[in-house]
Amino acid sequence: MMESNQDMIREAMRMAQSEEGQHLLKLLQQSGGPQLNQAMRSAAEGNYDSAKHILNSLLQDPKTREL
Repeated sequence: MMESNQDMIREAMRMAQSEEGQHLLKLLQQSGGPQLNQAMRSAAEGNYDSAKHILNSLLQDPKTREL
């Protein structure tokens, strides 16, 4: 069964609060702060496809992929 968007958001929030998640957020802010902010705005507006696309491009950075 597919997870709902709310379930995925809850899981992402849980992961973001972990030590590794905090480290990842710091790396993302350093390498793509404006893009990360846009992804968060898109998600807050319910545009999850846009947020996912932006985050996928940010996660291509070798440092973030290590996490």
